[in-house]
Amino acid sequence: QRAQTAGRLGRCRPGGPWRQLLPQVLLLHPGPPSDEERVRAALLYAGRDPGAHGPVGGGREARLIGLAALALHRFSCVPPLPGVPRIDVLVARQRRLRDAGDVSIHRARELPRPQDVHGLPCAPVARALADAVAELDDLDTVRVLFAEALRGGHCDASAVLRELEAGGLLERPSIRRALDVLRAEDRAMAEQRLYTMVRTHRLPDP
Repeated sequence: QRAQTAGRLGRCRPGGPWRQLLPQVLLLHPGPPSDEERVRAALLYAGRDPGAHGPVGGGREARLIGLAALALHRFSCVPPLPGVPRIDVLVARQRRLRDAGDVSIHRARELPRPQDVHGLPCAPVARALADAVAELDDLDTVRVLFAEALRGGHCDASAVLRELEAGGLLERPSIRRALDVLRAEDRAMAEQRLYTMVRTHRLPDP
């Protein structure tokens, strides 16, 4: 076993065919990781059992949140994964993990039901959005994210408000001032549904 361990360490040395991306997470080919490998490495690290060799369940007990999750949901106002400097991952509160590399660990009392996006477990958009805007101070960026979340049909305003309230974010100036966008977009979506119903059922023009 020591020889096997030494062999693995040798492969990870400079010039070797392997590369250690994160603690206990190895990239088994030379060169930089792909976007998907970078995200999967974050999930494997966040899902690992510190007392064992390997992840608990392949990273499925962790959730992608923040800008990385929104990038996977194809938000046009979020840079693609190569442009996301940090991968935020949500784990259960009792997990003893630290930030490592470009992975930032967040904890929750109860993990939300995951949404499978391209085979990767993401938190629901409303939760991922709340975590993303929690790190932002730019009002315009927050407004754009709110608008795209509703216009794109990713979630409704009530779901976003619940997540913002749960995270204690409603009193932050950049978020409080952006709530007008949520209200306006929510009203616009309701009006659109109304007019669609009128046209579909040939009702009198309201």
